[in-house]
Amino acid sequence: MTATKKFTVGQSVIITRLAINSGQEATVTSVGRTIVHVGAVGDNKGYRIDTGALNDKQYPMHGHIYTTDEWDARERRRTVTARIHALGVSGAALQNRSTDALEQVVAILEADGAVAAF
Repeated sequence: MTATKKFTVGQSVIITRLAINSGQEATVTSVGRTIVHVGAVGDNKGYRIDTGALNDKQYPMHGHIYTTDEWDARERRRTVTARIHALGVSGAALQNRSTDALEQVVAILEADGAVAAF
């Protein structure tokens, strides 16, 4: 399986680390066939292009790389999920719904007067 290139040298990206889940801005320093390297706060780590995971055989899930568009979509989903949970709706069925669908659910519940607007 060939990795889809979505990174370019000099591109601004967001990386997460196990201890810093909020995301940290970094710059792509090199792009290979399967690995993209970023420089942030004095270190230069490699991330797999196909999965976005830190290229560390022992601890691959301790870091992840996102394009700015992916990060924005992730934050949008996190926000709408928090709003839905605040409305008292939860469950595994929500995980399989698109962010647009979840936003429509929130709009319906808020318009129906079920809860006060946020």
